[in-house]
Amino acid sequence: MKNRKKTKQQLAEDRNAVYHKVILHNQELAGKNTELSNKINVLENALATANWKIMHLTRKRWWQFWKWFN
Repeated sequence: MKNRKKTKQQLAEDRNAVYHKVILHNQELAGKNTELSNKINVLENALATANWKIMHLTRKRWWQFWKWFN
């Protein structure tokens, strides 16, 4: 009877250890995902700013077309 009780207790401890390991792994992945998400947001903002600057610098101004109407 004691042997069976110890076996069940050992199984429960092993299962809890695996659960704990999985929880720690998931927390680590969540941290990495947050880090990557922040980096992606920074890069997307930089890309949007660069695109806006390029559009702003290359757009045609009204005086560039003025010669067509003279």
